[in-house]
Amino acid sequence: MYSRKKIKIHLIPRSHFLLIGTLIVYYWNTLFGNSLIEKVAVILFILGILIGRFYSNIIPIFRVPNLSETRINNLLVTRLGLFIAGIGLFSHLLYYDLSVFQGIEYSENYINSRGKGYITVFFDWLPIGMLLTISASNRKNKWMIFVITVLLLSYCSFYFLILMKRRQVILVLICLVAIFLNKKINIKHVISMYLLAFGGYFIFSLFGRVREKFQSASFLETLSYIKDNFSIEWISLNNGFEGKYISMILSDTMGYVDANGLNISVLFGALTIIIPRSLLGFKFLAFPDWYTFIFHPYEHSLNIGYAGSIVAESYLYFSWAGILLFSIIIGYTSKVVDLLRERKHNIIYGVFIYICTILPRLDFGSLIIMILFTLLPIFLVYKASVIRN
Repeated sequence: MYSRKKIKIHLIPRSHFLLIGTLIVYYWNTLFGNSLIEKVAVILFILGILIGRFYSNIIPIFRVPNLSETRINNLLVTRLGLFIAGIGLFSHLLYYDLSVFQGIEYSENYINSRGKGYITVFFDWLPIGMLLTISASNRKNKWMIFVITVLLLSYCSFYFLILMKRRQVILVLICLVAIFLNKKINIKHVISMYLLAFGGYFIFSLFGRVREKFQSASFLETLSYIKDNFSIEWISLNNGFEGKYISMILSDTMGYVDANGLNISVLFGALTIIIPRSLLGFKFLAFPDWYTFIFHPYEHSLNIGYAGSIVAESYLYFSWAGILLFSIIIGYTSKVVDLLRERKHNIIYGVFIYICTILPRLDFGSLIIMILFTLLPIFLVYKASVIRN
């Protein structure tokens, strides 16, 4: 009897498709707005990604070792993973006071913890350490995998329901997909997973709208407020997540450059972001601080900031050449990302994909912190654990 062959695809698309998709979502207002020059900036960035991807076939690509050439000391990865998770847990306990467990919203507690921001660079170590432990666990040891997965999901629930933070939740979920669903799967299952992801987008958008309400009300009261005040605008691409702000930042920055010229000094803020002010004696403003200080000084005085915008920041430093240069580098890097999937370096691949999903709203300082404090520790763990065959 004839049976139709089931179509199987990867749950996570190739990284350059993901990059382009997120750029379209975040810069939706720009691409469908009235300013032609801002449209050109975003389109040029997308073209640069494709050019960088193409040139990876000409310029020798960074070599990622094949698993057939090496094997991993999983016991060492487990121990190092637990050590990293311990440092991450300690950093959380240092940063937050016990009031967060009483339901005080993140932004208020952040003000109470002002001056301890350097600790937050270790926040991702808690979930990353647990993810490393899961990835190194023997698949027969289902009990350990189950316990750590429950701890991870509990961590996600705490971060979302108590602190209203979404980025760490996205990081954990993407890395879990990279660990457990790295192979091609039935297209029906892929569609189901994307429907779940859309449901997550819906929930995140709703709660992103009611952060201030959640700060002064209970969870049930917040749900009641959503029910009574919900509007389709809450989840539209014009207003969902931070898209409208990212487009606004691009517009403001391009206007600033046209009026005042380039400002490469902000780049020094990104390059020195990991150096404490007490050691430098002063501190260059990284892009989000610079933007808030220039365009929203009142919010800046209250320690309230805006997100980054990778396209805007590229333009601020080197104008059109900056947009093309940085996008080509990102496109070239995307080829390495896909090689990591083929070589089954799951955690590193998952973190890269996470960066792809939020890249349009990142700044260079945040990228440097992620590379040095998230990707580099994972790389060093695997480097120390590699055994050549």
